[in-house]
Order: sequence, then C-alpha cells, then structure tokens
Amino acid sequence: MPKVAQSFSSKLRSWIAPYNIKEEVFTTVGKVVYCNVCFKHIGSDRKSQIDAHCTTEKYTGKKTPNESTLRKTYLPDAFNDIMKRIALELKGKYFYIVVDETTDNRGCYIANLLIGELNPNSSNKPFLVASQELEKTNHTTVARFINDNLKRLFGEYRFEDKLLLMTSDAAPYMVKAFKSLQIFYSNVIHVTCIVHGLNRIAEKVRELCPAVNILKYYECKTTANPVVTRWGTWLLAAIFYSDNFVKFKVVMQNLEEDAANVTKVKALLSETAIVKELAFIKSYIEFLPDIMEALETRGMTLKDQLEKLSFVEEKLKIVPGKEGKVFQQKFEYVFGNNSGLKQMKNFDIGNIPSDMDPFRLSCYTYAPLTSVEVERSFSIFKNILDDRRHSFVDKNLEF
Repeated sequence: MPKVAQSFSSKLRSWIAPYNIKEEVFTTVGKVVYCNVCFKHIGSDRKSQIDAHCTTEKYTGKKTPNESTLRKTYLPDAFNDIMKRIALELKGKYFYIVVDETTDNRGCYIANLLIGELNPNSSNKPFLVASQELEKTNHTTVARFINDNLKRLFGEYRFEDKLLLMTSDAAPYMVKAFKSLQIFYSNVIHVTCIVHGLNRIAEKVRELCPAVNILKYYECKTTANPVVTRWGTWLLAAIFYSDNFVKFKVVMQNLEEDAANVTKVKALLSETAIVKELAFIKSYIEFLPDIMEALETRGMTLKDQLEKLSFVEEKLKIVPGKEGKVFQQKFEYVFGNNSGLKQMKNFDIGNIPSDMDPFRLSCYTYAPLTSVEVERSFSIFKNILDDRRHSFVDKNLEF
C-alpha cells in the first residue's frame, strides 16, 4: 500500500507536541502557530523556527549569554577541550599531516594543518588542528607553523617518532620546510600531492591546444564554462565541446551579435585546428579528469592510488607524435622528483629497509598521497570569511 503523505497541519501538531507536555505553550489552527507565552503568532514554515523560539530566556528560565561572553569565555574552553580529545585519540599512534597555504580575500597568507591517524585496517578522517595567518610564505614560517602546532597539540608527550607522513603541494618552500622538519622527525616521509601533479599534466594539455583554450573566452553561462584553478575543469570543458561541437557550432552561427568574442569564436569554429585539438583530447586525454576525481575520494588504499597513477602513465605512453613525448617527459619530471612517492612505491612492491618495523610498514596501507582534505578545509574557510566578514579576528577564525 502506498505511503500517504503527512499534511502540513499534522506536521505542525507533531512539532509543537514536545513543548505542550506540561502546559499548553503552543496552539495551532490550520497552518498558524500561536505562542501562549508571548501572546503572538510565530513563524512555522520549518521546525527549526519553533525550536529557536523556545531557546529564549523566557522558556529556558536561564539567561542566555551575549555574543561577546560566549566568544571570550566559552569558545576558547570548547576549542581546548576538542584539542585535548584529538591529542588523546592520537596518543601513542602513528599519524600523518597534511599542510598547505592559500591567500584569502583580504590578501592574508593562511596556513592550514590537518592531522590523521595512520591505521593499518582503515582510513580515518583527519582533524583540522590549526588555521593561522603567516607573516609571509617561506620554508621557515611553514616549518615553524607545523612544529609549533604539533607541540601545542601534544604538549609534553613525545610524539616525534610517530609522525610518518607529510603531504603537501610541490611548492619549493614546502619541500625545503620538510627538510628542516626532518631533523626533528626522523621517520617522516614527504609526498607531494599526486592530484596536483596530474593537474600539471592537464595544464600541459591546455598549453598544447591553443585553439581549444580560446573557447573559454566566450562569456556565456554554459555547463562548460571552466574554472581553471579547479583540478581538471578545463579538460571537462574541452570534452564538453568535443561531445557537443556540432550543436555548439549551430548555436554560434545563428547568433547575430557582432561582439568581438562572438566573431572570434565563429571564425575559430570554421578552422580545422579546433576540430583536431578537440578530437585529440577526446581520444587520448578524456580519462584524466575521471582519474583525478577518483583520487579525491577519501579512504583509498596506497595500492589503489598507485595503480591509478600507473594507469595514467601507461595511457600517456600511447599518445602519438611529439605531444606524446611531451606528456611523458612532463610526467617523469613531475613524479620523478617526488622522492616520497618513490618510497611509497618501494613499500608497495616489498622493497623495504631491513630495519623497518612491520607494524610501522602496515600503517602505510591507507596513506593519503593527496592534499585533497586540506583543500576542502580552505573551501570551508572561504565560506566563513566572506566579503561581509572582514572584521573577524584571526584567533576567532581558528576557533
């Protein structure tokens, strides 16, 4: 028997029922809710409106602290309590860190540090333990940022030999910061994000296909409009144009506008270069955005990540002509300089040091080779610090 949808008036009665147990606080007639304490109608489009109405001092019998009191008194305590719980959860366990830096919409340099357990049996979501402004971005400030915040987290506990992996982008200052930290953390391995590396391959495709690149200047609101700073979106746009080339060409030819960009695109669509480049991308590079998206998935094993990277390497080997050689050279340059990745590959095939602890080796089973998690933390940060919230104090932002 099909399920009968609940009427809105029935929903209202179920929403106010918990508050009417001892006395009739709310009454409802149809779609209207009346508060017998305040003697007024209240918003009732959503249950949260009724719940929020009942959190005031009049109903709770307790004074609600103002914003300043909460921020100055309760927020630091809540922050410190969570940090203690994270430290307690990681105490005595091998762990990894993910670090990156970005520039916010105020022009400040913001560094985020994530930490997660390296468990041989499962992958765990990392914790964001620091989000702070740096005076400037160099290896010294980044190394100090990492070291100071790890010490703040663990306090007097000796944790240095438990750090096994650091993941970041391939910026020179990150590589140099790792070398500074390696003095104190003898077991740590530095892996530069493999998705960042694949995006550099995608950028090389963009460089070798100038005719396709011109299409992005067509200012229209289509699903193919790429954001070039996001991994793989330019390739997705190119694949969209390849799949819908005939339709797109018809639309452009029917436009009667004489704007410069429209005229330029019309002329471009009549050339053979654009057809060749789109066909090339469709035939040989279409797989790359899917691989990059797959590697962004949380919880992948080390073996799965390395297999996908090997798949890309093999696919690039079949790309014909000078373009194929360029891609192979780029792949070798990007990933050949990733010394930590080489160590991970050795672990995967069983080529390990003779003094390696078996349990420590098993902790790399779910080792993340990407810095996707820290990129997600920056997305959340940018949602909080929008154009209307520039008065935020950095300490409160971290809380």
